[in-house]
Amino acid sequence: MGATDRSFGLIRRAAMPALAVIVTSTAALCSAPAAAQSSGYDDSQFYDPLPEYTPLGVSLGNARIYPELDALVEYDSNIFALPEDEKDDRISYLIPRLRTELNHGAWQFRGLAQAQVRRFHKYESENSTSGIVEGNARWSPREGETFRGGAGWQRVVEDRGDPESNTLPDTGPRRLNAYRAELGYRRERGTWLLNLGSQVSKFDYIAAADVFRDHTTWTGQASLGRQVGGLTFATITTFVNRRNFTRVDFTGVSRDATTYGVRGGVEINPGGILYGEASVGVFKFDPADSAIDAYAGLSLAGNVSYRPTERTTINLEAFSGNVATYLAGAISRTDSRLQLNLQQEIRHNLYGRVSAFVRNTHYRGNRESERTVGTEGELEYLVNRHVGITLNARYANRNSDDPFEEFHRFRGLAGVRLHY
Repeated sequence: MGATDRSFGLIRRAAMPALAVIVTSTAALCSAPAAAQSSGYDDSQFYDPLPEYTPLGVSLGNARIYPELDALVEYDSNIFALPEDEKDDRISYLIPRLRTELNHGAWQFRGLAQAQVRRFHKYESENSTSGIVEGNARWSPREGETFRGGAGWQRVVEDRGDPESNTLPDTGPRRLNAYRAELGYRRERGTWLLNLGSQVSKFDYIAAADVFRDHTTWTGQASLGRQVGGLTFATITTFVNRRNFTRVDFTGVSRDATTYGVRGGVEINPGGILYGEASVGVFKFDPADSAIDAYAGLSLAGNVSYRPTERTTINLEAFSGNVATYLAGAISRTDSRLQLNLQQEIRHNLYGRVSAFVRNTHYRGNRESERTVGTEGELEYLVNRHVGITLNARYANRNSDDPFEEFHRFRGLAGVRLHY
């Protein structure tokens, strides 16, 4: 998701079931650059509202559809993420969304169609319209066995604070079309666990100046687990990722590469106060161009939640691995990220969330490094099943060996969501 800080809001609960596979696969397999939308709400992934606050949706045979509309106003203290001469602005968002759910025996389907219209009050060159259309299906022919598949398209607008993002005020943020398709299989029988996954993603940038960024990634992973007690499995995971760029970049270097590796860890199924998965190991970066050196590094993937009470959830997310880079002079890039989230149900219709993160980005070749730290706080009030109100504030600060890449940025948002 966004590289410098998490996207705002109400969008996450709507999009989480459909996007979780994309985000997890992309991060864990060290594949493509972040493709984060820059707005929306950030609803909890850890709680479900009471029945009287749950959207009803519209029945359509075995399916239910949920129409929603978000209206947001945001203040951004540094819209271009510049180290000095910062420009602030107010931004209005209108986000219509349609979610679809279908449960038919062993089959489940989740669909999402969404547009995001973003309009700046002063700097109209930053105006953008983005969108998502995707679907994910699951088939469980018997208990403990699931086949899964999905496909989707996104019109992505680059966040100005992402690593390697465009910071030139006169050109507007980069835009791209991102496509993905994935298949997977999971079997949990007795004391053994098998989880297989594969995904192909294609990234097409809109501007002619960015065509050297166009690329396709193929990823695959296989995990084998052995039950070591209760809901806990010890796992070993192998993964491979192949990046093929449409053309060499302006320096004449091919950035095609294969990354592969292995991790060992644990997976804890939901049912207790602790659940999630975490694994650590090594990856090997193997570039196609002889001008780029191969190297090995730490591979880390984790998403673990601790729920001491029904009203409180503490979540830890971690990632470290090789990701795509386009930076001139850099031959490869390694990202590491750690984020801690606290989710609290304050009242039955009032929810709070605070989070803090640190992200390290290291480039090989030009020996440049960056560190971004940030924090975020949010309150969500459910008026009734049709109306929700959110207040959100976040701050991020980046230090870099290149002083032109440093910035600090505050964003505050207030918004309302209408849903049926």
